[in-house]
Amino acid sequence: MYIAVVDDPDVIFEAQEDNGSSAHMEAADIGRNIVLASSSAGSTTTGRSTAELDSDGDAAGYASAPLLIVGVVDRVDNEMGSSADHTKWLVRIADHFFQQPTTGA
Repeated sequence: MYIAVVDDPDVIFEAQEDNGSSAHMEAADIGRNIVLASSSAGSTTTGRSTAELDSDGDAAGYASAPLLIVGVVDRVDNEMGSSADHTKWLVRIADHFFQQPTTGA
């Protein structure tokens, strides 16, 4: 079996927030670090992950969290705010082996 590995520290990933208990991420969260919500394992059928950004957590308190929020996905099917459902965000790995650690606010 082969697996694709992305080892470039500058790769930007798209991830959606979990909208746990009515908490929503905001534009002010850009530049902050965040963790992934605890969720079930990925699909063995599709190979897709079920991990989501933890919108319930206090992003400001995650200075050592593994992901850095770099922006919101600019697409017509994506909305940010209190009425939005599962907003898509752009993130990169903040704690990458090949890069200096990034500390978000």
